[in-house]
Amino acid sequence: MAKKKSKGLAKRFKKLQKGVNKLISSNDINDLKKNLDKLVKQTTKEINSYVDHDLDDLKKKFLAEKKKIEKVINKKLKTEIATAKSFMNDAVDDLYSLQKNFEKSINKAKKTVKKTKKKAKKAAKKTKKKVARKTKKAVRKTKKKVAKKTRKVKRKTTSTKKRAKKVVRKTKKKAKKTTRKTSKKR
Repeated sequence: MAKKKSKGLAKRFKKLQKGVNKLISSNDINDLKKNLDKLVKQTTKEINSYVDHDLDDLKKKFLAEKKKIEKVINKKLKTEIATAKSFMNDAVDDLYSLQKNFEKSINKAKKTVKKTKKKAKKAAKKTKKKVARKTKKAVRKTKKKVAKKTRKVKRKTTSTKKRAKKVVRKTKKKAKKTTRKTSKKR
């Protein structure tokens, strides 16, 4: 289509050239100027119409290509968004399962801590009872020893009574020391 129009332009330029040659030979320059002005105006109109027509075609092609590219980009974006969403959903599911496992392990740890505390309390009570028994036995023994010694001392003279009192005090002190030692071992 554009080739036909360009051939028409070439013919007109040849006509113009012949007309210019005739006018130059006839020496009528004013006619030549008028014809030349008309011819230039007509050719500019034709060139502009060709260019406008070609520009419209180019615009249409460009818009069509733009629409095609947009469709392709939209399709790609939708698929990428869908894959990203599925990835995120999978990740969230994994996080929830990890959270549940973590909570279960925390609950188990709490239960075991409670059990060990109970066992520790029981063991402490048992050791307290044992220590108390041992200290009671030690106190009884020392009391018996003290009582025996005090009986012996009463039988003796007054000077020996004073010595006996000293011995009793010492034994009482020893008894207190042994009870302190046993109570510290707890």
